[in-house]
Amino acid sequence: MSFMALIGHQPLPVHEKMFYLKNYLSGEARKAVEGFFYRNSEEAYQGALKVLEERYGNHFIVQRAFRDKLMKWPKVGSSDPAALREFADFLQGCVAATPHVKGLAILDDCDENHKLLRKLPDWITRRWSRVVTDSLDKSGDYPSFSCFTQFIQKEARIACNPVTSPVLIRDTDDRQPKRARALHTNTKGNNSVERAEKGFSAKSRPPCPICEDETHGVVKCPTFAAKSPKDKKAFIQENNLCFGCLKKGHHSKDCKSRHSCGICSRRHPTCLHEDRVNQAVETREKRFIFTNKGTSQEEIKRISIIHFPLFISTITSPIVFFTSPGSSRPVHAT
Repeated sequence: MSFMALIGHQPLPVHEKMFYLKNYLSGEARKAVEGFFYRNSEEAYQGALKVLEERYGNHFIVQRAFRDKLMKWPKVGSSDPAALREFADFLQGCVAATPHVKGLAILDDCDENHKLLRKLPDWITRRWSRVVTDSLDKSGDYPSFSCFTQFIQKEARIACNPVTSPVLIRDTDDRQPKRARALHTNTKGNNSVERAEKGFSAKSRPPCPICEDETHGVVKCPTFAAKSPKDKKAFIQENNLCFGCLKKGHHSKDCKSRHSCGICSRRHPTCLHEDRVNQAVETREKRFIFTNKGTSQEEIKRISIIHFPLFISTITSPIVFFTSPGSSRPVHAT
């Protein structure tokens, strides 16, 4: 369409139109009309346009090209505002082409919209769900593809805003790490500043996937901590989280930021700690009295008693044993 607007509809000689058409095409399209470029006649020019129209001008082929590109679009990262803006620009191109390519009207279907949502970060999906809920409450209809495009464009503008974007602000702070640390001391006042900075960085990250609270992640989520060990393990496996730090992108064997448990000091998050009280060994002080024809008592010895009877015997001494691990009185047997 751009070629016809700039060249095809202009009062130019045929040989110039053929020249521009030859330079405008590339790849498979140019090979399809390569034979027409050996002639600079109106018949050759119209023949080349007819071949291109039949092969690439069909509405079904055009809409399939748009949809294939949408389906093959890579997933947008949660902290990649440039990729989000690029995706929003292509969606706007699809909206502009919809009146001319009737097959693109299928993008208004909710199932097609769900396919596009899989390519977006979770925090955008949650915000879009609020828009969908409002639309269903007001009109009972699912939002159109045009409405979805406007929503993504707005989120892209917010994410790419150089003044308020959390990602860009964090990148700016990372450029001056040494100077920032030089101002920190152990005074009480600076501790409050550090707490404020930590609170701001917590708000800039994606919300908790369990309770959707933006102030903490899975490690500090009270809802996750209240789950049973079996449910915790199932949730971690279903969401492909690391057992060492509860983050995505790697396994526990490759984790470089393992947490230390605040209870047992082992290398796992505190929320994954399990109390294992079935310990069968106790350490106590016991006195063993050995009698050997009037000889004096032995010294008190410190031993570890396991929950089963203890038998001690010698050739010249009587057998001494305790009736239970908690008993302190010996019982003699000959």
